[in-house]
Amino acid sequence: MSIRIRNGKYVIDYYPHGRKGKRRRITLPEGTTENEAREIEAEMRKKSGASPLVALNDPIKAMVPAYLEYVRLHQAKKTLVDKKQCFERYLVPFFGTMRIHDITNRLLQLYQKQRKEDFRGKNAGNRSINKELDYFAAFLKWADKNMNLRPAEVLKIEKLPYKRPIPQVLTFEEAVRFIAAADSPVYRVMFLVMFNLGLRFSEARMLRRTDIDWETRAIMVRRKGDKTNVLPLSDWLHDELKDLLKSTGSEWVFPSPVNGARPIRDIRRAIQRAKKKAGINKHIHPHLLRHSLATHLLAKDINLRTIQEILGHAQIATTEFYTHVALENKKNALENAGLNLKPNSVVNNDYTKNEITG
Repeated sequence: MSIRIRNGKYVIDYYPHGRKGKRRRITLPEGTTENEAREIEAEMRKKSGASPLVALNDPIKAMVPAYLEYVRLHQAKKTLVDKKQCFERYLVPFFGTMRIHDITNRLLQLYQKQRKEDFRGKNAGNRSINKELDYFAAFLKWADKNMNLRPAEVLKIEKLPYKRPIPQVLTFEEAVRFIAAADSPVYRVMFLVMFNLGLRFSEARMLRRTDIDWETRAIMVRRKGDKTNVLPLSDWLHDELKDLLKSTGSEWVFPSPVNGARPIRDIRRAIQRAKKKAGINKHIHPHLLRHSLATHLLAKDINLRTIQEILGHAQIATTEFYTHVALENKKNALENAGLNLKPNSVVNNDYTKNEITG
């Protein structure tokens, strides 16, 4: 099987049933790239049962463009940007000249070691290294499925230890005070949407007028990974949204103050202004409103599965993180109240005994 160019088009020349069978030529449409042609050829070879001679000895760096094209077609734009940057900066410089067949567990451990001791003096954190190898594992899975190429040994990527920091969330009263302190209706309602519905900033900023169903009092949210989720509007949020949209003519619920034809791009300064006005000393960032909602719902004994659906988490384990946040907040509350300290009367057995016996 081979790929040739004829009259400006890629032609796959192969024998479906081996050299003794009938020869076939398939002309691919004009505009097909070389990487696309190789992918199609690999798929045909896999189906025909022939061994994948083409690309078997290709280095990993030659396959990455085809993989990124797959990511572009099947995954979110943000994921594509992140993966492309990760492969270009870290994975290709290390693994690029190797073949997939060459990859071993020892090489993966060496990658972890070298990333921890980056030659540029910017040592990578364990979380970043784990993410990079997750991306590499996804690439290997794609190569196995689409090119029938796999490492010689079974890989077991042992993740480096990482403990997610516990955020210092806002109490319900602080969140309400913070939202009320916003200096414009657009910012106030955006803060309310992010807290009331637990939206990420990227999800809130992309809301359109047409996403709101006023009759059912619901709103459609485009979640991470191009998934959608329909969430109910509280009376408070319903009324605030209605008042806001009466005063703006944009298709976006939260139009940019610079160019109303586009959605808002940055709210960090607005957050700092509202935080200062509300007199809150905690570090507030856009995602903290989402953290705060999840923690508040847990404190109200809302079922974890329900919280998972509201936040749009793919895995329940992601939602379970907030049980640690809630526990840490309770611990801090007890410490701030001084309830974790033993009074002197408890330590002094004689005093305690006298008190009990009178």
